[in-house]
Formats: sequence, C-alpha cells, structure tokens
Amino acid sequence: MFDTFLISLRLRIAYKINSFLHGLKSLPLIRRLLPTALYDHQGLKAAATIVALLKEFFGMFLGRILYFSLMFLAPLGIMEFHDPAAGFLHLLVFLTLIGMILNNPLFEPTQDKYYAMFLLQMDARRYVVTDYGYYLLKLLVGFTISALLFGWLLMDLPVWLCLLIPLFVAAGKLTASGLTLLRWKRKGTLVTGEKVNVTKIAASGMLLAAAYAPPALGLAIPRIVFFVLLGLFLVCGAVAAVYVVRFPHYRKVYKEQFVANSLLLGVENANTITQDVYQNKLELEVGESKETGCAYFHELFVRRHRKLLTRSGKRMTLAAAVIMAALCVAVTLIGELSDSIHQFLGNSLPTLLIVMYWINRGRDLTQALFFNCDHSMLTYRFYRQPKILLELFTARLKTLIVINLSPAAVIAAGLPLLLFLSGGAETPLHYAVLPLSILAMSVFFSVHTLVLYYLLQPYNVGLESRSHAYSIVNTATYVVCYFTMNLELPTVIFGLCVIGFCVVYIAVALVLAYRLAPRTFKLRT
Repeated sequence: MFDTFLISLRLRIAYKINSFLHGLKSLPLIRRLLPTALYDHQGLKAAATIVALLKEFFGMFLGRILYFSLMFLAPLGIMEFHDPAAGFLHLLVFLTLIGMILNNPLFEPTQDKYYAMFLLQMDARRYVVTDYGYYLLKLLVGFTISALLFGWLLMDLPVWLCLLIPLFVAAGKLTASGLTLLRWKRKGTLVTGEKVNVTKIAASGMLLAAAYAPPALGLAIPRIVFFVLLGLFLVCGAVAAVYVVRFPHYRKVYKEQFVANSLLLGVENANTITQDVYQNKLELEVGESKETGCAYFHELFVRRHRKLLTRSGKRMTLAAAVIMAALCVAVTLIGELSDSIHQFLGNSLPTLLIVMYWINRGRDLTQALFFNCDHSMLTYRFYRQPKILLELFTARLKTLIVINLSPAAVIAAGLPLLLFLSGGAETPLHYAVLPLSILAMSVFFSVHTLVLYYLLQPYNVGLESRSHAYSIVNTATYVVCYFTMNLELPTVIFGLCVIGFCVVYIAVALVLAYRLAPRTFKLRT
C-alpha cells in the first residue's frame, strides 16, 4: 500500500508540474519570456516542483482556513451572533451535511486517476484506497489546525471539542462514501443524472437555509445534536471504512465515470457525448425569423437552446420576486425587521454586489456557446474573421444582458419599495440610485463575463478548461466582490461610484473585445 501511495503522490505531483508549466504558457505576458523548450528546462521544472510541493503542503491548511473565514467567521460577524461558540457548531453541523452531499471525492474522475488505473494499469482498489486515505489525512490535519485557530482562539470552544471537529467531518465523509458504494452495489449507478442532481441541490439548499436562517434570528441547535451526530458518524464511518477498503469493483465504477466524463474517449466521441447531454433540452421547431447572416445564426442558437439559457434566469427572477414580496410583507408587520432593512439599505449596498455576481448567468451562456457551437465553428477560418466575430459578440452580449436583467429588474424595483416601506429615504436621490446601481451591476457582470470569454477563451478541443489566466481573473472578481461586502458606505456615494465605474469599465472592455477578440478567440491546445 505504501508503494502505491508513493507512486500516486509522484503521479499527482508530476501532473501538477505539467499543469503549472502549461499555465505559464497560457499567460499572455509571461509566455513571451519563457524558453521555447519549456518542459525540458530544468530550472523551470525545479521551480514548478517546488510550487507543486508547496501547494500540496499548504493546500491542507489554506483551503480550510478560507472555508472557515468565509462560511463561519464572516457570517457570524455580520449577524453579530450573541453566542459565537453555539453559532459555530450550528454552522458546522449543517455545512458538513451539505459537504457530504455535494463534495464526495471518492469517485471524482480526475486525470491522475485515469493515468494510474487505465494507462499505467495500476491496481484500482489499492490506488483508490491509498488516494482516498491521503485525502482524509489531509482533511484531518487541515481541519485540526483550522478548528483550533477559529474554534479555540476566536470562538472560545474548549480544545477537546475543537479536536473532535475533524473527526466529525472525516467520519461524515466516510459515511457518505459508504452510502455511495452501497447505492452502486444495489442499483448499479452512482448518484448522477439530472433528476438526482436536482434532488441534491434542493436538499443542499434547504440545509443551507437551515444553516444561516436560525443564526440570523438569534437561534442555534443545541450542542447535544453535534454529539449525537458525531457518535452516529463514527459508527457508520467505521463500517464504511471497512467497506471502502474491501470494495472490489473500483475499476468498473471508475470506467463508467470516465466514460461519462469523456476521458476514455477520443475528442470526436467526447464532442458527441457532450451534444447528447444537451439533446433533450433542444427545441428543433424554432419558427420563422426575419434576421439574416450572423444575427439569424445567433437567433437560431438562442431559440434552440431556450430552455438551457433561460431556465435558470426565470428561476432567479421568480425567487427574487418571492423574496422581495416576502420582505415587503415582513417589513410592514415586524417593526424590528423594518429598522434593520432600513439601516441595511442605507449603508450596505456593497453587499448586493456579491448577490449580483451570483445571479449572473454569463458562465452558463458561455459554456453553452462553446460546447454547442463555438468548439465546432472555430475550426473554420471564416468564423474567426473580425466582422463575423464582432457581429456575434454584439448579438450574444444583448442576449446575456436581457437574461441577467430579468432578475435584476425585480431586485431593482423591490429595493426602493422596501426602502419606502421601512421608513423612507432622506432624499429622493436614494430612490433613483438604488435601482440604477443594481441595473449597472447586472450589465457590468454581463459584459465582464462575455469579454473574458472572448479575450481568454479557456476551453480546448477536448472541452477542458485550460486557461489559468481565465481562472485567475474569475477568482479575483469573486474575491473583490466578497471583500466589498465588508464596506459600509452611504448608498448614494457607493451607488454613484458603482454606476461611474461600470460605465467606464464597459466602454474599455468593449473596445478591448472589438480590437483583440479576432486574435484571442480561438481553440486552446
């Protein structure tokens, strides 16, 4: 087993080294300074090895520290929860349950597993068990450090209780893995498929609401619930650990996973499978159109993919309408809530920036465009002509703005109404700045997402995202939006700044897209 672990670790490190070097080649400015024979350069390979090892080591801690900061410390601080220790355990229980549903790496079809089991023909059971054991070890170490840092030092939890937290999480992961294997043995399938995914998302949504709604109202589950679940997870996790170690069909299960994710197939078959996934969502009867040329081509795509492109936008719009209506009713009935809403709308407009980031459907549109259109069309030279690209860019931007403006308009209309019902504004300018800020944010994220797609097109012919620059910019966008939540500025000042920034950014981004997209919008290798 230890030899298998060393091989798997070396394979993982080698894959990360090559990914790091490939990422350097994809960065627009740095790649010009790199040598031609990049993968043969010993100095760069040594540097990449050090980076990979450091990432492997610090990855045990940094991810968990960020997780506790974003999901525990920041929400409890914003809510000003009266008992941080109780709130911490409350969030831990529900977020761990969500992690058991959505984050189960036992059957995650990664490239290094594909190389080990199907190219190097390693023993599948030994490889999976050692790889999963290494994952649990990193989880225990990372959660131990993070629990002591956040639970003991910041939340006044006793040390012995903080040491139980990593056991709680690891036992929960093992329990979920055992249930996944048991399902496969009985039904022959993993928890996949659109219907099951909807169920998982719905369950996760309810657990997320149960995690944050009670603390917002000053409530938390009793500490005894944590200990009962801990005992249950420890017993079930021990049984699941034996089942995971003895399970004999890992190669068969992973083969199904890799085929489903196109890793065992050639590019041509991968593209075919990707098209089949969307086949049930296509509408072949699209009616007549008065458009011609690129406008007709885009309109045809939008009509055929109407369900795929507009479904999430409609759901967001409906959810926004329900929330706004519920808040309006609650504000008129609950005086304390009315005061809180009035104060929030007076100086917490930066918080809505992250809301508009989540509402943005740009990533869904660009993925659908590439998987169902651009990955094939970019192989034709005429499709990369500046005139064609720019006409399509303009048409796509209009579509994305319309999709994003649907829920944004509901929010933009609801906020002034909430402000009026909760006590009114000091000046009429508030009633204009609030909706204009929301609409400006919506248009900003629409332009930002589509411009990034055209300037840093991240996908290769195998439908994999291979652009580190694209990932870095997207991550930076989220980080900026998240940390902006902590700003407390008057609504009028922040709103006017947002509107001005959005106007300038949109103008610059559109100029860059029109000038550079004909050179940058291409298939990656």
